[in-house]
Amino acid sequence: MKLKAIVLDSDDLKGVAAFYVKLLGGELKSCNEAYATVAFPGSDVLYYFQQAEHYTRPVWPEEAARQQQMIHMDYVAEDREQAVRHAVACGAAVAPVQFLEDSIVMLDPAGHPFCICTR
Repeated sequence: MKLKAIVLDSDDLKGVAAFYVKLLGGELKSCNEAYATVAFPGSDVLYYFQQAEHYTRPVWPEEAARQQQMIHMDYVAEDREQAVRHAVACGAAVAPVQFLEDSIVMLDPAGHPFCICTR
């Protein structure tokens, strides 16, 4: 088997797709009211964004009886601090709680956590 795509739910699929296009240098391949598809140079893995009518933002770190993260992605950057600044300029937020020294937990505009790592 081989990974084909990552699918993320959102209450603003166009906004979160635009965020990942900006963040990772992707290209919006298709977009309608239900789905958006983003492709990335040099990668066969697509990102799909799915409009979810009753979407609830996950909380980070997790809390009992609150919506938990269902997935998070780790990205490697040679210059982590510059990558964090870029992510914030694209619309991400630095998570208020950090656990590791070699990665920074970020939140995308829909609340999905992702990490920017040094390795």
